[in-house]
Amino acid sequence: MNRDFQLANKASREKLSALIESMSDDQLALPTVAGWTIASTLAHIAFWDNRILYLLNHWKENEIAPSPYDVDAINEAQKPFLLALSPRVAATLALQSAEAIDTEIEKTTDEYVEKILAAKVQFKFERHVHREYHFKEIEEALKK
Repeated sequence: MNRDFQLANKASREKLSALIESMSDDQLALPTVAGWTIASTLAHIAFWDNRILYLLNHWKENEIAPSPYDVDAINEAQKPFLLALSPRVAATLALQSAEAIDTEIEKTTDEYVEKILAAKVQFKFERHVHREYHFKEIEEALKK
């Protein structure tokens, strides 16, 4: 089975780490888009990585089942909580969450990855895609 997503996840996690280490707390507090800050965007990434981590661990002990969600409603509902976090805490959560989900994905057998993919549930092994999307927003904020 092709597990290239693991390499891409690792690369995005390393980029996340380097990005966080390079920023001051003042930079983490810079605004991005739609009322978010760099720090709250990082906490947002952590939230979605943790959702996938929960599902993966839950399904390993239970039956794989759909877990539908309304992305916009969840993102807007979580925004005030994520904005309330200190910038450094938000950044730390992002890195810890990325490490946790990437490690769990790496430990998951090919057979179980295939089983999840066959179930056609809302689940993305490619954590790097979401991270990279937000890295662009963060990089734009840092340029301003």
